Amino acid sequence: MKREQTFDLPHKGLRAALAELGSSATGSDFENAEELRLFENLFRDVWKLIALHSAEEERITFAELEKRAPGATVTFASEHRALDAAYDFLAEAVETTKHLTAKDRFVADLNKFSAALQTHMNREEDELQPLIWKYFSDEELMEHRRAIMAASGPESLIKWFRFVFYALNGKETAEFLDRLKSMFPETTFIEAQHLAEVAEKRRRMRL
Repeated sequence: MKREQTFDLPHKGLRAALAELGSSATGSDFENAEELRLFENLFRDVWKLIALHSAEEERITFAELEKRAPGATVTFASEHRALDAAYDFLAEAVETTKHLTAKDRFVADLNKFSAALQTHMNREEDELQPLIWKYFSDEELMEHRRAIMAASGPESLIKWFRFVFYALNGKETAEFLDRLKSMFPETTFIEAQHLAEVAEKRRRMRL
């Protein structure tokens, strides 16, 4: 029987966001004002999502697991701090325009950050997920997810869905929308449906 996944959806969204950010960093002409604006907006949006994910992961997933398996999340929380510091370094480069004067260095640092975050997510999936399945029922995991989504708020979730839907196939998208329908106000759900349709068009262009 397939168990409820803790990290599947958020990590798919983060991986899609990192891929888009990396592509934008290398493919954008930073001397073009509009391309630069789009990249910088994307950079800030992705940072907000990473920070939100880490905070809610620690507040709910890590905190609940620590109650049943003390010490299990200590190294993962420490990795969050290191990743936060690495992205703060990149953010400072953007805010002080160093990404314009030393773009190659900035892109290299961004790639290193992306690789570190990918490694961290892989470890959570490989090492924490089995522990979470050991100590929690699927009903409890679904409640954790509902709590995280409720705390995130519609505006942040809509930004998140932009990346999540792009990382899902048609069947996964339908299943996810079915869950969202009972969780969100109609206006938010309609916006989520629109993002799913846009993501489907992008996926078809990719094939």
